[in-house]
Amino acid sequence: MIGTVITLAFVLVVLVVVVYALFEMSPFAHHVDRYHEPGQRQQSPHLD
Repeated sequence: MIGTVITLAFVLVVLVVVVYALFEMSPFAHHVDRYHEPGQRQQSPHLD
């Protein structure tokens, strides 16, 4: 019984980490470094 609880807790932790990582990669996450400001002409983000 204890092994089942530990396994379920581990699986839940892994799922939470995966969902958080996918959320951070999505455009829905709020990031400080924005490369697009609406309504303004933008410089190229390419680093030469």
